[in-house]
Amino acid sequence: MTAQPVPGVRLKTAKANNIDMRYAEIGSGPLVLFCHGWPESWYSWRHQLTAVSAAGFRCVAPDMRGYGGTEAPEPIDQYTLHHLVGDMAELVKVLGESKATIVGHDCTSYWLYRGGNRALWPSDDAPALFALVKGLEFVVVLGRYVALDP
Repeated sequence: MTAQPVPGVRLKTAKANNIDMRYAEIGSGPLVLFCHGWPESWYSWRHQLTAVSAAGFRCVAPDMRGYGGTEAPEPIDQYTLHHLVGDMAELVKVLGESKATIVGHDCTSYWLYRGGNRALWPSDDAPALFALVKGLEFVVVLGRYVALDP
């Protein structure tokens, strides 16, 4: 897909955790993943993507497993906590990073909190730093407040 529904935001696809995942990307610097809730898509984060990237961060908002342009495996057993958190851990690696700040909303806040604080991964294979934000008015990214003006 070559269209840019939000100026400066590029839509890309990558194979992560054995599924094709679409994501939106803007900016450069430390990686921040924005994970949408139900029944949303990466587009839910359009205002935050531009604001946080302007503050010096590489912002990525994937369509979560089963949503939007990301593959939706048919078997229900492909939607476990391990798969959902694994998708984000693998996306971090595919993006060439070793860690990320992850911002979740709605159900992804719970998934990422549970997955990020449970021993799903060997400690040396857990690339993501999980930072949870819900009901956004501002985001704290790597110790800096970034005001959001949707």
